[in-house]
Amino acid sequence: MITVDEERMAELFCKYHLRGLPNAAVLHHFGSADAPDAHPHDHPWGFRSVIIHGGYVERVFQLDGSSELIHRKVGDSFEIAASHIHRIEELPEGECWTLIMPGPHEQTSGFYDFRPDGAYQRRWNEQEWSRV
Repeated sequence: MITVDEERMAELFCKYHLRGLPNAAVLHHFGSADAPDAHPHDHPWGFRSVIIHGGYVERVFQLDGSSELIHRKVGDSFEIAASHIHRIEELPEGECWTLIMPGPHEQTSGFYDFRPDGAYQRRWNEQEWSRV
């Protein structure tokens, strides 16, 4: 039997964990992009993502502070490494649904701050920023 467990991450971001499948799968529903001043983040595991409704524009960061915009559209399927640092910049259709198939746990996820003297990181469960 397949069951669905809801995990509300924010007012406009919810995860739906699909239990009982042969492999882990999670539906993500985004109702808004990240706040313009939100810190970019990475993830605890790598994963495959499939855009099933809407789409998004993400800014992908390198540790030197450089970045690029990537447009994800319905039907796109791609691999994301746990170390992928990004922020959701825009939801062109107003919302987005993705199907995520996570891999094994690799790290504690964290946030990044790019300053004139370099990149800083704060893990999810830490208070202090440290230089990368």
